[in-house]
Amino acid sequence: MLSEMQIGQTFIIESLSEVDPKLRRRMRDLGMAAGSKTTVIDKLPFGGPYILSVKDQSLAIRKMDASRIKVKAL
Repeated sequence: MLSEMQIGQTFIIESLSEVDPKLRRRMRDLGMAAGSKTTVIDKLPFGGPYILSVKDQSLAIRKMDASRIKVKAL
C-alpha cells in the first residue's frame, strides 16, 4: 500500500479500485492511474498528507486515501 512507502521511495501504482470513485476520477485526471510511476516526496507529521511526485507535478494525498492505493515498490 502507498501508506507503507518511505520518503524518496519510487513505486508503480497497481490499483486505485479501493479509492472513492470521485477521488479516483480526480486522481486519474491528474495523471495518477494504474501503471503510473510515482515517488514519495514527503510525509507530513501527525497523520498529515503524503506529498507525491507524479509526471513532474506534486500532489498531496490524505493518509486515509494512501492506505487504499495498492503499489509495487521499484
